[in-house]
Amino acid sequence: MSGRNLLPAIPFFVLLLFSPKSLTPSDLAEDAARELARKIMQTLAPLEEVALRVRNISSLSATQSVEARRALENALRNNGARLREKQEGTAKVLVTLSENLGNYLWVAEIQRGEQTEVVMVARPRPAPPRPGAAAVMMIEKTPLFEQERPILDVALRDAGLLVLDSQGLSLYRRGQDEWEMKQSVPLARTEAWPRDVRGRLQLQGESLKVYLPGMMCTGAPAPELSLQCKSDGSAWPTEFGVVHAARGKNFFSTDKVAAFFTVAGVEDSEGLLWAFAGVDGRAHLYDWSLEPAGTVSGWGSDIAGIKSNCGNGRQILATRRGDPPEPDAIQAFEIADRQPVAVSLPVEFPGPITALWQDETESRSVAVSRDLRTGRYVAFHLSISCRR
Repeated sequence: MSGRNLLPAIPFFVLLLFSPKSLTPSDLAEDAARELARKIMQTLAPLEEVALRVRNISSLSATQSVEARRALENALRNNGARLREKQEGTAKVLVTLSENLGNYLWVAEIQRGEQTEVVMVARPRPAPPRPGAAAVMMIEKTPLFEQERPILDVALRDAGLLVLDSQGLSLYRRGQDEWEMKQSVPLARTEAWPRDVRGRLQLQGESLKVYLPGMMCTGAPAPELSLQCKSDGSAWPTEFGVVHAARGKNFFSTDKVAAFFTVAGVEDSEGLLWAFAGVDGRAHLYDWSLEPAGTVSGWGSDIAGIKSNCGNGRQILATRRGDPPEPDAIQAFEIADRQPVAVSLPVEFPGPITALWQDETESRSVAVSRDLRTGRYVAFHLSISCRR
């Protein structure tokens, strides 16, 4: 399932403008802001107040996103807009900074009462830093399972589907129309868990391991599901290797690296790089010897490595940086000259991403999203296919 179209259906009004030449991000911000501001003002009444929100789901960095918002605010004021922070009694304008394979897309949704109008401008994206870095790829999203309780991880095998949640580990087998629970083992907590609890599920042949805050469990999925837990949960497995879970927290640590939420490996022209999604809101790049190699802004706290037959064979799936209550998206990136290059369109989810882990096959990842409409947690398999 691909990402949803950013443009609402009729009766919305859509206006699209293409620029004849490629622009730098700074030029793009000024140029696109002027055009978009003019189109927004054409939908408003004289002296109408405007409550502006801007969200970035493109490959623009956090700094570039801030510059875009500033340019848009200035352009709106220059066109006579009265910008206000409050939401009541105003025209609510949500501007989404997005992109497709060839263009940056700035989409403005203007809501006035029950009526919504949409205007949009497009600008060509600059060429990728190196040949082949921006090979066209598609993230394939396959729903696996959903339930009311928070899903921490899932594992799909011939024996069935194992679901780890905040209450226990359950084994499901496919029925005629849906998954049917065959067995469930409760978790006996050994200490208080953080609010945003995390958990990992690993299958190794005929045995399994479960990692939870302050706990490590071992067991087997067959012939009967079994699980024995003990108070020993500081060492967690990741793509990078074993890291240490901070007690009572939902982040990790390892030597030479600042505290982080998730980690992923990717290939650069100079070799393997590790990306750590730090607690400071930025992703930090390190080379194979763990020497700092740069930072990435604009990614969320959940990233995962994935292998494919596309591009250089190894990509990073990254959530977008934003407010947790909002719907999230995941996009594939490669690293070229130690800079992120988007190699797929963002794939939208019905709510925030609550977990993103590399599957043991390494060619797919497990993503969990909380559906804001239903409140239920939905687990997906993500993989990458090439589209040339």
